[in-house]
Amino acid sequence: MRSSPAASRAWCLAVALACLAGQVHAEEQYVLLFDTETTPIVRVGPSALSPEELSLLPQVLGVGAAREDCATGVIHWLAPAIASRATGSFTRPGADEVLVSVRVRRCDDVELSPLPGALVVYEGSEALAHLWQRANVLAVHDVDLDGLLEVVLVTDQFDQGSLQRYATLWDFAGGEPRLVHDFGEVYADYCGSFLAYDTPVKHTRVTFAPSPGSPPAFEVATRSGSCRQ
Repeated sequence: MRSSPAASRAWCLAVALACLAGQVHAEEQYVLLFDTETTPIVRVGPSALSPEELSLLPQVLGVGAAREDCATGVIHWLAPAIASRATGSFTRPGADEVLVSVRVRRCDDVELSPLPGALVVYEGSEALAHLWQRANVLAVHDVDLDGLLEVVLVTDQFDQGSLQRYATLWDFAGGEPRLVHDFGEVYADYCGSFLAYDTPVKHTRVTFAPSPGSPPAFEVATRSGSCRQ
């Protein structure tokens, strides 16, 4: 028995609507991890190190809390301003922890450019993990739904009027820093360079569908921009 044209059209419409609904549902499952144009560096709390941090961090990193401590024989001392700070559960589920990024200066005043840095995870007066890396926290998110926050760290590289930013994803489960994913270069600005580039500005947007128990597949989309006038 042959179906009528009206019935065929109704069936085709139903299939199209079902496909569209499935596509919309799939898109709704994706979560923004970061966008280099709109996502700011995470800076929770005051811009300066707290008295508690000035007491704890030098012990963890083996540096002085201030320039005056150089007299004790240390090689580096903490710069007083934080680079970034985030809060949440980084080493164990349910914990109320702080992840702070700091910079250090040399006691002999022979400065490196850019300044060396480190990240420390602590809770109360106890340091739980640290990583010697000059980096800022761009985003924190539980990408594998295990109750712990993974951390997007970004590092900048300057070279003759240009800026490149690189991003990596880390977890600190159990107090052991572990690289989860390397996004590579996610931002570039060549507007100050004496060389001409077809794409003077590059931005990156990263989304993902949370995946229980394992790192998700990341959707990475890049786009070009123009120099500010």
